Amino acid sequence: MSTAIPAVSTSSKGRVLVVDDERLNRTLLRSLLQAAGYQVTEAEDGEQALQQVGAEAPDVILLDVMMPGLDGYTVCRRIKEDQATAHLPILIVTALNDREARLEGIGAGANDFLTKPIDRQEVLLRVQNAVYAKHLFDENLSYQRDLEDKVAAQTQELRLAYTRLEQQVRELEARDRLVYLQSSEADLAGTYAEILRVFAAVLPADRVLLYRPVGSELRAAAALGASAEGGLETPDQLAALPPLPQEGDTELVTRVFASGQPSCNDQDQAAAPLLYRDENLGVIYLEGGAVAGDEEQLNAFWRLSREAALVLHAVQIAEELSGTEDFKALIDLEGNE
Repeated sequence: MSTAIPAVSTSSKGRVLVVDDERLNRTLLRSLLQAAGYQVTEAEDGEQALQQVGAEAPDVILLDVMMPGLDGYTVCRRIKEDQATAHLPILIVTALNDREARLEGIGAGANDFLTKPIDRQEVLLRVQNAVYAKHLFDENLSYQRDLEDKVAAQTQELRLAYTRLEQQVRELEARDRLVYLQSSEADLAGTYAEILRVFAAVLPADRVLLYRPVGSELRAAAALGASAEGGLETPDQLAALPPLPQEGDTELVTRVFASGQPSCNDQDQAAAPLLYRDENLGVIYLEGGAVAGDEEQLNAFWRLSREAALVLHAVQIAEELSGTEDFKALIDLEGNE
């Protein structure tokens, strides 16, 4: 048996379920309780009572003991054994006035007793107290659920804050690695590889590719995870990756290079240009890992792409200078001083 706790009606004092196999007894209790302002429903046997409780829990149950089929004790026990209805007040109505009968009722989970023939004033007072107790339970349960919802919401906020903090720390560490890379003696191939490792360490992407402009095309200068998870591509593997045009609107990488603006799509792909001032040095492309659907991740991606452009420019200039006779002569001159 499972049932939700409905809201308390403002048009009545409460809802009462009267369970008795004698129609006359049900009619008497219904008339008395309705005149006092209660909503009353009836059940003529135990099975019907359990069905009604499962469909809509009342505020209190007046339950006859001596019934054919399921007696009142059995019905009471079943209601109390179900966690969804165990809180419902049950008043056992019985002509039995001996100690054993009452002990059995208490053992079944009854909250109170009414003895036949019923006393009208006693019925109203005991029902009133039972309904009041049920309403207090409902209010407390509602408060508890609201509190649990607030705690859950605050916990989620803390988790998100912690996740953002972790992301910021990873990004700062990545930017430190990129700054260090500018002053290192790594060649372009080594720089490409380290840039990809930096992006993979910060962003949960399945694939990271770095495209550079060559003639009228964009070619993969480095790739991580293109053919094997977590692995850098070899020169032969890179050569096998198809080049992309520098102009057009069919490929995300092409559009980003042509526009100079970062972008993403609904296929979990994101790309950002490697801009150094007005010069577009290439494109960083991410695929998978839900980067494209996470604004925080995307912002980190775009910031790191600007840092990576500075690194590429610095290393590129250093390589160009190292290949000139004037640069070599300057190095020799400084070494002889």
